[in-house]
Parts: sequence; structure tokens; C-alpha cells
Amino acid sequence: MRIIQIRIHGKVQGVHFREGTKGVADLLKIRGWIRNEEDGTVFLEVHGEEPALDSFKEWCHEGTDRAKVEKVEWVELELEAGKHTHNLPYINFQILR
Repeated sequence: MRIIQIRIHGKVQGVHFREGTKGVADLLKIRGWIRNEEDGTVFLEVHGEEPALDSFKEWCHEGTDRAKVEKVEWVELELEAGKHTHNLPYINFQILR
């Protein structure tokens, strides 16, 4: 199980990017959240199994039909020693306002 933070730059607000991302996350059983940032980017924090996260990151480079992704930045967070996946704070994927 991995946790990653992702920031996506480009035309990603006002193009149903968050809703599309939630659909893909739900399909891949990715948990976490996504929100619009004041600088025009979207920011996500997600966790899931490695193959699903790899597919999810690929999708983030494409986005929805109306989006124009220019850059995707991501960083992997360290899990605390001894912390099991059921203790993670995410039970599903949420769109934050």
C-alpha cells in the first residue's frame, strides 16, 4: 500500500476533472481526496495498491476530455512504522470543495 500526493497543472478546473478523477479512483479502488487550489491546479492525496496507483497516475496525465494537463507532479509519502492500512484516514475517494 502506497500513499502519494499529486498536483496537476493546466486547464484542470471547470472541466469536470475532479468528478472524472473520482470515477477513475472508484474503479481502481483508490482512496483519498481531490480539491481545487487557488493557483488553478488540482491537488490529490491518495492511497492504494501499486498497480492501481500506477494506472491512476497515467490517467492523471490525460484527465477528462475537456482538460488540458500540462504537468503532473507527485511525491510518495512514508507510512509510519507499524501503521496498518486499516488505520489510514481514507475510507473512500472524496471531492473536497
